[in-house]
Amino acid sequence: MPAPLQAVVLAAGIGNRIASASNGLPKSYLPLAGETLLSRNLRLLRSIGVSNIIIVTGHQHDRFAADFSAPDTQLVFNPFFQSSNVLVSFWCALPHLSSDFFYLHADTVFDPAILANLAAAPPATALLAADRKPCAEEEMKYTLKPDGTIALLNKTMPPAQSCGEFLGLARFSAAALPILRSGVQRVLARGEFHSFFEAALQEMIDLGDLQPAIMDTGTLPWREIDFPEDYQAARALFPDPS
Repeated sequence: MPAPLQAVVLAAGIGNRIASASNGLPKSYLPLAGETLLSRNLRLLRSIGVSNIIIVTGHQHDRFAADFSAPDTQLVFNPFFQSSNVLVSFWCALPHLSSDFFYLHADTVFDPAILANLAAAPPATALLAADRKPCAEEEMKYTLKPDGTIALLNKTMPPAQSCGEFLGLARFSAAALPILRSGVQRVLARGEFHSFFEAALQEMIDLGDLQPAIMDTGTLPWREIDFPEDYQAARALFPDPS
């Protein structure tokens, strides 16, 4: 019997930058096209055959525990959510991963075809969904090596240098797990608790431990929701059912 397809959904953050729109609820509870951001992402993961979804929580954990208790979901609490970044949330999920899995943020919304294409792409140890476009300063930008794998992945490179933006949506094989565990632990052992997940990936790339490929999303719409204007843009991209 094949191993179950897994997913890690990061939903631990407080979401202070969008508090004016979330009305005291976690950011992933924002409504979009008749469902919440998180319930939408769970539905899309199930539609491609994911049968074990690990939701990493922090802020308002008890609310998530009450609302997301389906047999195929597993909630993992990040007790350091107020003093760390997403790398620590991913570290909390790592002990529960054992097979191929998808990685995503609860507050990123995307056309269903992006996830379907990522699932259908040829096997790869690490495959990152990427939007080849002109970038702004704060976006998670990337450059490529001549072989098409990622060379640099960070927010700090000059936008003109970048090839595009990483969506925060990726697929990893089970073979990547020992590499990810070692790489994440190495970064956290240095006390870098505010690091992005991408900082650990970059170190693995630099050491030659991991060679992530990209999947171009083309013109398919998506949006990371950090600010009220992002939410309004997402609602325009994915409107309520008429």
